[in-house]
Amino acid sequence: MTSIDVLAADFVDAVLRHVREHPEKVLEIQRAFRVGTNNDAPPVIEFMKVAEFAQHIGMCKRSVENMVTEGLPIVGKGRRRRVPVAEAVSWVRAGGADAEIEKRARFDANRASRTVAARKVQE
Repeated sequence: MTSIDVLAADFVDAVLRHVREHPEKVLEIQRAFRVGTNNDAPPVIEFMKVAEFAQHIGMCKRSVENMVTEGLPIVGKGRRRRVPVAEAVSWVRAGGADAEIEKRARFDANRASRTVAARKVQE
């Protein structure tokens, strides 16, 4: 064995020992070494501001705020509120949002985008 092989083996042993002693650190180690991930994939967005999430799902900000009052998962308070994207999308898909609110919200978002487009044409 070369010295590089010995160093690599020692390093792997140290990492495995650390994982056995601190199992809660497994995800952190996986991220550090990019294990189990596609390196070419874009980073996964875990949290978004309310307005960003509204745009992400095609609704207006006010409608998402109405959904927050109905139970949409949210983290933080005031201006620091963030939406955990995976949880919120699954909540919406599971029917967490009232169908009428969702329908009205999508209509409002489409109307707003048409208004913006019409203003750009006028300029």
